[in-house]
Amino acid sequence: MGRAAKYCSAKCRAAARYAANPEKCRAQCKAYRAANLEKCRASDRAYAAAWYAANPEKRRASSRKRNTGWPREVFDAAWTTQSGLCGLCGEPMTRGDKQAKSGVADHWEPDGVKTPRSILHLTCNTALGHVEKLFRERMFFRRPLALYLDYLDRHGALK
Repeated sequence: MGRAAKYCSAKCRAAARYAANPEKCRAQCKAYRAANLEKCRASDRAYAAAWYAANPEKRRASSRKRNTGWPREVFDAAWTTQSGLCGLCGEPMTRGDKQAKSGVADHWEPDGVKTPRSILHLTCNTALGHVEKLFRERMFFRRPLALYLDYLDRHGALK
């Protein structure tokens, strides 16, 4: 009779058991999760919250890549190139928070492909998005807006 294998931990024992019969382990896991759904969901939420708290930059980078198409390396290079200044107004930006002066990745989607443009303040990026949407929907609006801003500038209302 062969000797029972000794494992350094319960984790190693579980890994060996899974490797020996993955279908059986998956079925057992699925049955346990179905029977203890709320407990599993609470555990999943706690794990996710702990991971988010421990990895804020990875979370932001993943979100930025998914939402704007900017990989972390491209964002870091653009930040360095722009010296931490907003690409629209030229004022200094903060990094890593959700305040009005924080730097966010500006992008556009000409053909459904997210293309990086520049790093802007959150407020500058929001304003730019509204203006672009307005111009796309109402092409006739460009000339009156330009005339109005010129009028305000000549009369000192923009200073």
